[in-house]
Amino acid sequence: FHAGEFQKAVAAGLKAGGAGITVANKAQSIYANYLEKSEKTKLELFVEGAERAAAQAGTEAKNANAHYWQAYALGRYSQGISVAKALAQGLGSKIRESLEKAIALAPAHADAHIALGAFHAEVIDKVGALIGGMTYGATDDFSYNITDKPVHIHDLNATILHCLGIHHEQLTYRFQGRDFRLTDVHGT
Repeated sequence: FHAGEFQKAVAAGLKAGGAGITVANKAQSIYANYLEKSEKTKLELFVEGAERAAAQAGTEAKNANAHYWQAYALGRYSQGISVAKALAQGLGSKIRESLEKAIALAPAHADAHIALGAFHAEVIDKVGALIGGMTYGATDDFSYNITDKPVHIHDLNATILHCLGIHHEQLTYRFQGRDFRLTDVHGT
């Protein structure tokens, strides 16, 4: 495939079997990623390569490159359909597990290390923005003053206790003639 004959490289690799399958997966993934113009065809090539790499990893469990090329193809496919959709389909864990397996089998596998770092960055970049939109309230530019939907610390403590299965009023104790509790005594 270094001569640019990707289809011939895929065919020759598949015919050779064994390590040739790794060459076929690499050639197909590189072609799909950098040269294929049709988005639909590109995604189909990634799915095909990921399935072939998964089958290879199944028969050659100690082949780090089989795990790596499965993760690579699934990762590129995920980018094509959107990272959020891919995570919803469970592809994120498959990618991460494949990369971690490749690294466990070949600790010096630089491509797998780089891909795992890029995977984490991509998830944080794409999903972090999604989760950031689910925050409650807001603060000023310096994160000092609450500007929208303030929550009092007593309410926050009561919510945390509730999540732990504890009713906040059960923690009331009397000291010097006054009732005390973590969530204070004001309100209900």
